[in-house]
Amino acid sequence: MRRGFNRLFLILTVCWAVFVLLIYPIQKQRDTDKILQSELQKCYHDGRVGNDLDDCETWAQATAGTPMWTLKAYYARGSWFLVFILVAVPLLVYGFCRVATSATLWVWRGFKAT
Repeated sequence: MRRGFNRLFLILTVCWAVFVLLIYPIQKQRDTDKILQSELQKCYHDGRVGNDLDDCETWAQATAGTPMWTLKAYYARGSWFLVFILVAVPLLVYGFCRVATSATLWVWRGFKAT
């Protein structure tokens, strides 16, 4: 049982790292790209910034926050926090699961010591 739990935990930890390092920033980047496109359409339609392409694009990028969610900016902005999240969350989950499993087995055995 212990070996199976450790293997499952290792697989879930790798999945967590892939999510935090790749999937989440890519999802946020796609969300900001959608906002960017809608802001560009509004800019051209309403004529807020003028008809200059560069002004409109700069305004739309600032509104959508596009530069903030590139992978390079994501890693640079939160490097210490990413390391903390990648290490602390799995350790807390592992510790909680080990304690919960020990307590469950203790109750299952009828409150007897091993």
